[in-house]
Amino acid sequence: MAQLARHLNIEEKREHPFRNFALNFMGMAIEAYRRDEITYRKLIYLAKQVKFDSEVIDEVLSRLGVEDDIEHNVYVPK
Repeated sequence: MAQLARHLNIEEKREHPFRNFALNFMGMAIEAYRRDEITYRKLIYLAKQVKFDSEVIDEVLSRLGVEDDIEHNVYVPK
């Protein structure tokens, strides 16, 4: 979680574990995505549940060297 906090420029709060819930939750979600256990769409859905912006998630994935899921770049013709 420290690495995610560093990428987001967030200081982790050490005094109470529940204060870092969103950060811990997104750290686990990003790890699940990295292991191909969830899709990019699911990752973004989870991020929205804890008020993380999808652009922030994309930036974190980029900094971690994790490629975007193919479905993220699919365009359907009108």
